[in-house]
Amino acid sequence: MKRKHFWQRVGKHDGAIYGFYSLIALGVLLPLLQPGFVLTLDMVFTPTIRMPAAMSNTYLFATTLHLLNRLVASDVLEKLLLLLIIWLAGVGMHRLVRSLATQPSDHLQTVSAYFAGLLYAVNPFSYERFMAGQYELLLGYALLPWFVNSLLDWLSRPTRKSTIILSAWAIGISIVSIHAVGFMVLLSVIGLMVKLWQQRHSPDVVWRLTQATAGLICLYLIASSYWLVPLLLGHGKSASVISSFTTSDQTAFATIGRNSIEKIGNVLRLQGFWAENRNLFILPQTHLPVWRLIGTLLWVVIVIGAMSLWRHGQKLLVICLGFTSLLSIILAIGTFNSFLVSHIPLFAGYREPQKFVALVALADCAFAGQGFAVISGAICRYSGRILGWLAAAALFAIPAIWVHPIWWGFGRQLIATQYPGDWYTMNTRLDRDHSSFRTLFLPWHLYMPFAFAGRIIANPAPQFFDKPILISNDPEFAGASVIPDVRASRLTTILIEAGNQADLGKQLAAYHIKYVLLSLDYDYLSYGYLDRQPSLRVIAQSTSLRLYLNEDFRE
Repeated sequence: MKRKHFWQRVGKHDGAIYGFYSLIALGVLLPLLQPGFVLTLDMVFTPTIRMPAAMSNTYLFATTLHLLNRLVASDVLEKLLLLLIIWLAGVGMHRLVRSLATQPSDHLQTVSAYFAGLLYAVNPFSYERFMAGQYELLLGYALLPWFVNSLLDWLSRPTRKSTIILSAWAIGISIVSIHAVGFMVLLSVIGLMVKLWQQRHSPDVVWRLTQATAGLICLYLIASSYWLVPLLLGHGKSASVISSFTTSDQTAFATIGRNSIEKIGNVLRLQGFWAENRNLFILPQTHLPVWRLIGTLLWVVIVIGAMSLWRHGQKLLVICLGFTSLLSIILAIGTFNSFLVSHIPLFAGYREPQKFVALVALADCAFAGQGFAVISGAICRYSGRILGWLAAAALFAIPAIWVHPIWWGFGRQLIATQYPGDWYTMNTRLDRDHSSFRTLFLPWHLYMPFAFAGRIIANPAPQFFDKPILISNDPEFAGASVIPDVRASRLTTILIEAGNQADLGKQLAAYHIKYVLLSLDYDYLSYGYLDRQPSLRVIAQSTSLRLYLNEDFRE
């Protein structure tokens, strides 16, 4: 079946497509669009989005947010970003499925693209990652269908134009998510190998693909060299963090399941995220007894769709997505990951292998769209049009019901909240001190529950306050490596012994710490020893913060 070029497939109904996925995004996020920040685990936007301190793949993305923050409030940017993730995921999968339609003029085939787009935007994987605040991973996930669309165009017509377009998608996705780089490599390598095998008796086609591949790699490497070269050479923060990961990390963040069979079952249901058993969010199956039955029904739709696409000549797509999905399942359960970490550079960065479920979701939704059209069409032909459309409506409701906690502000699990007023006041006070100093922020945790957030979040103090803030580098998660930071590690030792010593101020002064800022949250009462230190004096007290001056500090 001949494939139309991506930009030739833009139809007259784009307004309806964009409107539908805008409504889906609002159905999820509307209660969160009131003023305030959505704070959850790894997503801790603050009033000022600062320039990135270190070079990494997300440097341009973070810089763009910083520049936009000069014009738009950061809480507004945060919510626009979340809305965009859902919208891009839905529209991207919709367009991918429409490009694969075996009967493009059929109304049920049109509806099937909406079904696939809805399922890709709203599923257990996307729900759990939203609740964990992993917006960069989600943004890369949302752009994967757009990349696949461009990849298929390039494989069918490896021209200079299609090469530039595909490289642009690859560069753009790698700017927002480093984990998505591995996803793109897997998709591209498998797709290229299948295409070369199909064309093995056509030397001209093989040569054009080889030339285009070389051009694609060169374009990507040149455009990404600013972060990729330091990473490959082992320099910079990203390389340092990845090199610190150990086998303990692989155990701590392993896909959930007592054995490989259970893990495979969880992955097939687009679950297995390590956070599922940490009581951080409601699981979709908690209040839905037929949840597993719905998942099984979806797999029937997926298998039927894959078989139909194969019969209609979409073998390249079926093999590419199917084999990628199979490899992703193997990678997600982690059976061979220790071997891969030892033999593949940077694979240790996937210490949480369940991220590969993103590729399983990609294949599932692409196949499910075709399966939806096949099943609904068959019922129309054999049982009448009315029953066919009723069946379509029932199938269409499945994604909405399957992940019901995602709707309306994630079932009110998340809220839009403001940072306490005294945080702003304290920031102004510290800014008035024009000397060079650091501030120690306590309680000494990297992650902790803050009253204003209503849940455990990453400590936002370094991003919130203008002056340099020191916080813990220990995630305090069994088996997880401590983030490399010699100063923070030494301060951990000092604080552990501080209760039995009277010279804390002197020890802190050695690290150029002039102030100690205590947040009256969580286990702050365990820091009562601060009031017994002769060189630490309380100079400010508010509802949620207490500021100590270190009188041993000298510039």
